Order: sequence, then C-alpha cells, then structure tokens
Amino acid sequence: MDAFCRALSGVDAAPLSAREDSFPLENVKISGSQVPTAVVLEIGGLKLGAGINKAGIEEACNKLGQSGIFESVGYHYEPGPKHGYVVTLELTDPRKMVDAAFDIPGVDENALWTWITAQFPKFQHRVPQSDEAQRYLANMLEKKLGAALHGQHLVTRLEQDLTKGGRPLLSFQPENLPHIDAMTLSGQARLQASELNKLMQNVVGNDGYTDRHFRMLVEQNLRLAYEQHGMFKVQFPSIQAQEVNLAAVTVSTTIVEGPQYKLSNVEFTGESLPIEAMLAAAQFKKGEIANWSEIQQGVWRTEVPVKRTGYTDAVSQPERVLDDGNQTLR
Repeated sequence: MDAFCRALSGVDAAPLSAREDSFPLENVKISGSQVPTAVVLEIGGLKLGAGINKAGIEEACNKLGQSGIFESVGYHYEPGPKHGYVVTLELTDPRKMVDAAFDIPGVDENALWTWITAQFPKFQHRVPQSDEAQRYLANMLEKKLGAALHGQHLVTRLEQDLTKGGRPLLSFQPENLPHIDAMTLSGQARLQASELNKLMQNVVGNDGYTDRHFRMLVEQNLRLAYEQHGMFKVQFPSIQAQEVNLAAVTVSTTIVEGPQYKLSNVEFTGESLPIEAMLAAAQFKKGEIANWSEIQQGVWRTEVPVKRTGYTDAVSQPERVLDDGNQTLR
C-alpha cells in the first residue's frame, strides 16, 4: 500500500480483500475536506456505478495523495444497500499555503481564481506549498486554457511580493513571457511623456511582461515620480497590453494626474521633543510644492537631534494629511 493511502482502523475489509471480484461503487462520502465530492472523484479517478475492488480503492487513494491537494488520505468501505460498496474518504486539506498569482498574458486572472476556488474553496489566492499540488494545478490550468498558452507549459516561480512587505508569492506563468516591444502613455500633462517612458524603460529592462508585475512597477516608479511633484492622488486606471506577436507586446498606460499639493505645515507628536532642533535639521520647504522624497529625507533628518538626547532607537513615522480644498499637505 502506498504511504499516501491508509485504511482506517476498525473496518471489516473481508468482502473486498478476500477476492479480486469487483462490485458497484454505490456512493462516496467525504470527511474532513471542503473540496466538493465531484472534484474528489475526478482526482481519484472514481466513477459511481463502476466496478470497484480493494486494489481500485487503494489506487484512487494514492492518486488523491499524489496530487498534493490533500495533507492526508484515509479510507474505509462497507456494503451498500444495492449489494455494492460505499467508500468513505477521510481527507485533510493542506495546512501550509503560499500566496499565489496567475500571471498569464491575455488571460483574466480573476476568472481563473473563481474557477479554482469553485473546486478548492480553501485556495483563496493561495495554493499549497507542495510541489505535487503546484504541478497538479499547473496541469489543470493548461488543460483549461488550451490554445491560449500557444503550446507552452506553465511553470511556477517564487518571487517576493513587494506590495505586501516582501512576502513570498508563487507565480504561475508560461515558460517564456513576451518582452515589451514599446510603451505608450496618455493623460500626462505636468510631467513629460519622454521622462516617464525613460523611467519605466530603466526599471523594466529585459523582464518578461505580466500584467501584475508591470502594474507593480508603475505603482512603485511612476507614482513616486508624481509624488515628487506634489501629486499624491495620481491614478493609473488602465494598463493594457496588445500582442505584437507571440514573443512581444506593446503596453499602454493611462494616467490621471490629479491636483498638485503644497506643503502647509509639519507637526511633531511625542514627549519632550527638541522641536526647534528637529525643524532646523529637517529644512522643510513650507509653502512650496510638496516633494514627498524631500519631505521624507527631512523626516529622517529629524531623528538625529532626538537621538542626541539619548533616545538612540528613535524612529520617525510620517503621516500625511491632504487638504483637498486648499490643495495643501500637512
């Protein structure tokens, strides 16, 4: 018996273990898992009404275990009312999970997650850490997507999700991602398109294109460029990739710049702070365009006078408040 499959204690297995005859599989009961019965049957290769014997049950259990979808698999069986057999599968859903994304150009990721969670309710933008489960899911996706993959297989790559503090993120993506052939911007006014394009070209480099990765670069870099000009409500409502060929895409980004804010005031909270020394060190430019990079540098400089008073572990935490009526930041 494979290590994945274990017969539960206290079961009278004689009717099946004593001979190789097959009997109809009348019913399969699931215990301990949120996975729908129909999905469990498909993974295990079981079919209601078909003949089954002990070897067939063990083979089905081994398939369930080898899929990696379940932490453990156990079974027992008993005679059914129609002289067949009722099999009970005791399954444990995986405990160790990792954040995941489907980075497949031209495919709606949300639609894929809806499809996956209908079969595996626990997989809410997360998948099991086991290689077996990840391969099983990749094979499922390949079958579903078919021609959309242009003959490529899906692979998994472990990354750091910088939008969530560098947490591990498992990306399902084609073996070869398309490169970015060209980038276009629309909606910019205060900043030059050539300046923004150059900025993006520097950070994109030769990386393959995925919607998620490109949007992350836009948020990290174009947003920073705008915040250096006091535009804290800039939005990027549309990022669209157009296929040039199987190996290349062009990417169009729409920008809504929003208002420009000036720095009105800086306040400090804390006990016994050397306020005058902190302001002198910071050199905040009140009344001028609120350049967030300069403001942050000023905030970091305020830590020096505080540390000189003996608080060597002092750390500043800036909080910005926008006054939309006066278009000021404090």
